[in-house]
Amino acid sequence: MQWSHTENNTMNQRRSIKMNLCATWLNHGVSLVIGVFLMPYVLHILGDAQYGSWIFINAIAGYSGLLYLGFGQTISRYVAHYHAKQDWDRLNHVSNVIFVIYLGMGSLALVTAGIIAWLAPHISDWGAISLFEIRLVILILGLNVFFGMAGSVFGGILMGIQRFDIERGINLT
Repeated sequence: MQWSHTENNTMNQRRSIKMNLCATWLNHGVSLVIGVFLMPYVLHILGDAQYGSWIFINAIAGYSGLLYLGFGQTISRYVAHYHAKQDWDRLNHVSNVIFVIYLGMGSLALVTAGIIAWLAPHISDWGAISLFEIRLVILILGLNVFFGMAGSVFGGILMGIQRFDIERGINLT
């Protein structure tokens, strides 16, 4: 039996949808398992005081999500649009512009982390926890936000070309 180009394309789309769906559910499952087991483990390892500090610092880092300004959906939309039209110049332009914006926002987050680390002694009484450790954790989280923002552009590109399986696989690592 001969397969037409349309039938072959439909089969590829179905396979892609199945792969994307499986990768998404695997990502959700792993996140759920990590969420359930991480908190008691970290609490046991760190102790109450250090765990409270860890939660406080992560809550501050959580506000970095405001810096994304909705560009994640923008890059996915325009990458999908220009990829379908095979307009590689505009696809490149949109990707580069958002990458530069995210580098700027990530730099802002890193500078903010530096300021918070500098002000750490005045923010809270950290008790027996070393101020050096607190500052180091704050700066590491700032770096994490910086690299996370810059790297999220590539995730948006993968979602725009409907390669959720690759994007979810990267998220799992």
